[in-house]
Amino acid sequence: MSSPNELPASRHMPLISEAFPGNGFGSFQRFSPGTQRAQPLSSVELHQRAIEQFAPPSVLIDEKHEVLHLSNGAGRFLERPSGEPSNNLLANVRPDIRLELRTALFKAAQSGRSVETRLAQRRDDGRTFFLNITIRPMQQEPDGPALTLVVFDEVEESMTPPEGEPPDAARALLISQLEEEIRQLKLYLQDTIESSETSTEELKASNEELQAINEELRSATEELETSKEELQSMNEELTTVNFELKMRVEERGHINDDLQNLIASSEMATVFVDRSFHIKRFTPHASNLFNLIASDLGRSLFDITTTLDYPELQADMSSAFKDLRAIERHVTSTDGRHHMARVLPYRTAEDRIEGAILNFFDITALHVAEQQVREGEEKLKVVAITTRDFAIVTLDSSGTISSWNAGAERMFGYSEAEMVGNAIASTFTPEDRAHGVPEQEIERAAETGRAEDERWHRRKDGSRFYCSGVMTPIDGDPRNGFAKIARDMTGTKRQELAQEHQLIKEKKANVTAQAANELKDKFLAVMSHELKQPLNLIQMNAELLTRLPVAATTPVVLRIGETIKQAIGSQTRIINDLLDLSRIRTGKLR
Repeated sequence: MSSPNELPASRHMPLISEAFPGNGFGSFQRFSPGTQRAQPLSSVELHQRAIEQFAPPSVLIDEKHEVLHLSNGAGRFLERPSGEPSNNLLANVRPDIRLELRTALFKAAQSGRSVETRLAQRRDDGRTFFLNITIRPMQQEPDGPALTLVVFDEVEESMTPPEGEPPDAARALLISQLEEEIRQLKLYLQDTIESSETSTEELKASNEELQAINEELRSATEELETSKEELQSMNEELTTVNFELKMRVEERGHINDDLQNLIASSEMATVFVDRSFHIKRFTPHASNLFNLIASDLGRSLFDITTTLDYPELQADMSSAFKDLRAIERHVTSTDGRHHMARVLPYRTAEDRIEGAILNFFDITALHVAEQQVREGEEKLKVVAITTRDFAIVTLDSSGTISSWNAGAERMFGYSEAEMVGNAIASTFTPEDRAHGVPEQEIERAAETGRAEDERWHRRKDGSRFYCSGVMTPIDGDPRNGFAKIARDMTGTKRQELAQEHQLIKEKKANVTAQAANELKDKFLAVMSHELKQPLNLIQMNAELLTRLPVAATTPVVLRIGETIKQAIGSQTRIINDLLDLSRIRTGKLR
């Protein structure tokens, strides 16, 4: 046996170890279909068949040592093992050549070049021959698969000793021992390789199982991540829902508190019953009307005594269930109080009728006030009818008279029978009716709620009187009609006219007096100027007289000059006083 040796790159085809038998290529012929005469083959076909027949056996494998093609004669180097079938060359090759083949395949794969190994074998007839195993990587395209050609070439031993020459016994024994040791080593190495392959297969299986487990774990992790995200999303949704529920609970709590305070502050008696008239709930004030206690919940309302005089209660509740409308009734109690009873159907949020609500409002004070108002209205009606100082007339919405009191009869001269049903415009003067004054008064009262008017009106006898009146809607609604209250102001009007006439006369007198005073003032101003001018001359001459030398020696002359100056000063003061009086009257004195 020899170790694998690399072949030179120039050697591409295996050597043919035997010569062509017979007459060489002359035995290859082609037979045409439909004829009995053989036709000669082409040179290419002869060459291909010669290679197929005389070339050494070979096997074409891929990079995983999977068998792709077998040539003629390659089957004697293969041996199918027991167990699961496989196409791997190393699994199917004969055990005695498996180690050398594995080593050569490994070296060729590492170097990328052709590798040849030789091992000695002995046949049954005692002859020894050599098996040359050649590994040739196939040159393919860069993107093509990596293929390898394995060639098995058997060569007979050529270095045998000449016949008649006895071999060296010691050397033969040593060779035999070495061959036995080599055989034992091969067996041991084969067992080791098989164990290694088994371990490798087990490791591969374990690796595949681990990879599968890893994939499962990865998938489980992804599912867990997805579940985690879903749980987080659900947790957020639950948190939101919890917050909303909390807010709703708080809101319901506030609403319940507001409702309790509203019920307590309204002093309204309320009882909730179902469709069978059983008590579901009641307010504290309801216990004063039905003598209810907490243990009465669930009992029939008609099993409870009541202070109300309300025999129609059951009929009203049945009517509320049937007609789905509220029913109101004025009822009284045994203690003399008055209540407004209201029966309503109890509706759920889904619009289902599940009972009734009984509300009782204490209207005793309102009833007393209404009674007092009615009594006051009756008194006012009597006063309005009997009074004679004021005309009180009621009209409908169109201005037609509906009532006419005694004061209106005295003021206008028409009886109630004559005026009821007639328009209020008949009491106005013809010129006011022509200008639409009655209609304007009604419109103003309807729009503003009050229409005041003072004007001349016409009596039945045709005379006129001055009347002051006010018109307002009844109960503040023009659709209910109008009420007009009027008073005869003729005497007052005449007195006002007389006063106006007297004022006009006095005004004319004042104008005349003022004109006279203005003339007097002008006269005084002119006269003062005319009087002051000569007085100024006299004053000047008197000053000159007192300054003469003769005045100093003659006392009489000096005394006459002083007397003249005093008289002039007195006269000047009188004139100034007259002018001041005129300025005071006109307001010009400052």
